[in-house]
Amino acid sequence: MKEFVLRFAVTLCIIISGQALNAQEKQSSRFHPGETFSPLLFSANTSELRSASGKPAPGYWQNRADYRIDVKLDTSLARIEGMAMIHYINNSPDKLEFLWLNLDQNFRKKNSRDAAARFSMYTNEGDLFSNGVIIDTIFVQFNNKTYTPSYIVNDTRLQLRLPFSLPARGGKIDVHIKYSFDIVPTKIGSKMGITETRSGKIFQIAQWYPRMAVYDDLEGWNISPYIYGSEFYLDYGDIDFNITVPANMIVTASGELLNKTEVLSGELIKKLKSAELSDSTIIITRPSMKLANNPGKFKTWKFRCINARDVAWAASAAFIWDAARINLPGGKKAVAMSFYPEECSEVWQRSTSMIKYSVELFSVYLNYPYTYPTAGNVAGMINGMEYPGIVFCNKEMGAEDLFSLVAHEFGHNWFPIIVGSNEKKYAWMDEGLTRFFEKLAVSEYGNKKPKQDSISSWEIRTLFNNNDNVNGGLMNWPSISSDSYNKTAMGLSLLRNVILGSDRFQYAMQQYVNNWAFKHPSPYDFFNSISDAAGEDLDWFWRSLFFNDWKLDQEVYSIEYTDTTDYSKG
Repeated sequence: MKEFVLRFAVTLCIIISGQALNAQEKQSSRFHPGETFSPLLFSANTSELRSASGKPAPGYWQNRADYRIDVKLDTSLARIEGMAMIHYINNSPDKLEFLWLNLDQNFRKKNSRDAAARFSMYTNEGDLFSNGVIIDTIFVQFNNKTYTPSYIVNDTRLQLRLPFSLPARGGKIDVHIKYSFDIVPTKIGSKMGITETRSGKIFQIAQWYPRMAVYDDLEGWNISPYIYGSEFYLDYGDIDFNITVPANMIVTASGELLNKTEVLSGELIKKLKSAELSDSTIIITRPSMKLANNPGKFKTWKFRCINARDVAWAASAAFIWDAARINLPGGKKAVAMSFYPEECSEVWQRSTSMIKYSVELFSVYLNYPYTYPTAGNVAGMINGMEYPGIVFCNKEMGAEDLFSLVAHEFGHNWFPIIVGSNEKKYAWMDEGLTRFFEKLAVSEYGNKKPKQDSISSWEIRTLFNNNDNVNGGLMNWPSISSDSYNKTAMGLSLLRNVILGSDRFQYAMQQYVNNWAFKHPSPYDFFNSISDAAGEDLDWFWRSLFFNDWKLDQEVYSIEYTDTTDYSKG
């Protein structure tokens, strides 16, 4: 602890002394000593649904959306054509006269809000536009009757206007939508797209079906449009999906592959079973190997993902596929898998061991085992994006950067995939927590001395910059990076190492995850849960870190060398 405080002080002095002149020219500190320790009155944000202890109260509810999806990938046209059936359950106390759905691919349309917001970026990239989601038909089934409701599409949202009210507390409806959209090449920060490799194209597919918006107790319908760089807020359910692709392609996806014998040869199934029992990585197949005994022209891969808020998938004939066993608490098992082209195999042959390490570490630390049967990493041009049971990472990364990214993206399987916060509005609730656990994984990897006990100059600048408070729903990348990721992670490091100590911090995080697994916590639920489990009034900490951007009001008179081996000398 003394060593941490000493290094913190030295680092702080160096940075402040180097920036003192500029700091004096800027606005004076907005720090208000009298406000620091006044109560935040989080109880004002509690109710019969959300308790002051940070737990879901007995009256807590959330809606549910189960999906059945059938799609075909047309590789020549780069197009998805599909049919989705959504079984939606209204558990709220309110009747619903209309439903809102997300059509994220509409952000690629020329008249989208995203295009208007980023017009200059699109000026020379006309080929990156598309027609968005083309709706062929929509009908609903309710009380054994079929209706064709009216609907409107507004940017990336679809409002379905029901000819009846969906009853409260258990009303059920089936929504059927036939749709299609074109896949845009991966050239700008998309979360999906196409990557060219020497052995063929890699299709990384996400945001690929109409998804229900969330109706909750805090805001009713959450209908903010999808804009470049923003994330998602989705309800949970079981998702069954079938993907038809050319027969020479491998498909990997969220959840469990249900029809191995139809799409894989006996030899590959045998190798996969061996990998499920092996702590070492085993190659399942390469591009030159035969996939199935009777390939035909097309194959349909069938998957199921249980208790998920979303699913994603990837397909390619260029994949090397390898796998190994993940050992989870309580004797549970999962399978780590990586899919990558031959040209990046030197680094990516370590990907599966990185997945295995990260998932095992987080499962133990958070006392909540990884929930999906597989954990897959797909190489492509996506810089890093998480979905239940599958992540997309950049194929060009070096080993050290790849491990950091793997740890970060699989950390997201707890935040926000298991703990379903509103990442559209409060990015820090998943990105900040995940950045903290990414740093923890990197520091522990190879039994190195934990970096959680050291502070970088970048982290110091993050804490003392002039950005607004982190709860502001920031959407542009620089603000998300400095506030939502690093400021939050740095604050959690201070909470762990200086304020609570590692044991109380870890226990409090475990309680938060277990309290809100597969539910929708608000920021106040997080604050209350951590404070309650730690047994500490942390109002002053939450206020300083999340509600204000106060700066330290201090001056450096001198810097002197001290013997760091003898703390009695200062």
